[in-house]
Parts: sequence; C-alpha cells; structure tokens
Amino acid sequence: MNSDYLMFEAQVHKAAQVLALSAINFAEEKPDDSHTTLGWNEGDNLLKAQAVELNGQKHWFAIQVDSWKLNHFLDEKRIAELDFTGMSPEQLYDGWQKMLAKLDVKAEKSLHYDLPNSKSYQFPVFEAFDAKLVHQWKENRSTANRVFRDLVGWSDLKSPIRIWPHHFDTGGYFVVEEDSDGVRSSIGVGLAVADSMIPEPYY
Repeated sequence: MNSDYLMFEAQVHKAAQVLALSAINFAEEKPDDSHTTLGWNEGDNLLKAQAVELNGQKHWFAIQVDSWKLNHFLDEKRIAELDFTGMSPEQLYDGWQKMLAKLDVKAEKSLHYDLPNSKSYQFPVFEAFDAKLVHQWKENRSTANRVFRDLVGWSDLKSPIRIWPHHFDTGGYFVVEEDSDGVRSSIGVGLAVADSMIPEPYY
C-alpha cells in the first residue's frame, strides 16, 4: 500500500475528531457511541457529523477531504467555512471552537478514546496530497457505502452504514436474532483502515 495513502487517511481520521467532538459535546449520548458516528456523502465529497441542536437550531459540521475545509451548516445552509490546509490539528480544534463561540457555545468534553500512535499520525500540519490518491480514498469509501447498502437490501436486515470515529471503519451491524434477553446473534461488516494485521484497507 502506498505510504502516502496511509498518511492521508491518518490526517482525515485526525481531522474527523472535531466532528466526533460535536456529538460528544452536544448530542444525546447513546450507550453504543453511535451518536458519534459519521457519514460519507459521496455526492458532496463531505465527511459529515450528525446534526446537533444548538440554541434551539439544527447545526452540523462536515469536512471536505479534498480541500481540507471544515464547514458549519445551519439546517442546509453553510454559514461558516475554515480552510485548515497548513494548520496543525490543534489549530483546527481552535478554529472549530471559534465557530461555536459565535453561537455563544463552548465544547468542554474531550475524546474518550485514543487514536493510533503510528508514524502516519505524527504529522505537524494538514498537507496537500496528490489528487489521484485523494480520489482513491473517496472511491474506497463510496464503494463501501454501496456494498453495504446492497447487503442491507439483499439480506432484508436493517443497519445504518456509518463511519466510527475511533477506528475509522465504515461499517454496518446486522441483528440476525434477538429475544427478550437481547441480541442472540449478529453480523458486523466493515471496511477497516490499515493496521498491524493487514497493512492496507480491507473488508
């Protein structure tokens, strides 16, 4: 696997934590952490957080991965944008907090999990990457969306297809059998990022 691809994915993963933090701070908490999950919108090239209510209005945040922009939406209208190319992860976090400050809101909760500590994650600033490489990343995530949506249709088992911000896998969870005691059998599916087991993204 191209090492630049792994570096890009690590940078997207790290940038996505401000999206997870919007849910951690302002969404109704769910026991399985599903309130923190993200969606990949292939039509708009946006990595999207779930909407949260701030000051009685529906707000959501999204990242354009091919241009390193953090977007702030009120309903469907973009009200702010931050180009964080060349910024550090800390500066991106500060920029997100400034967006919140304009609403007289402050995020105080931090992440409750750790990100990988590999070399790919040890970068000083978000940098520009080759357009073909970025396109490949987007295609991989779009393909995963389509594969798992087809699986939902074929199996007749319901499951949202989401990106989990901790491990950054695109995945689904299918309950096969459950009773009054809970789930008896289930199937999890996913597109995982490269790890110590397989050094490239894998299903």
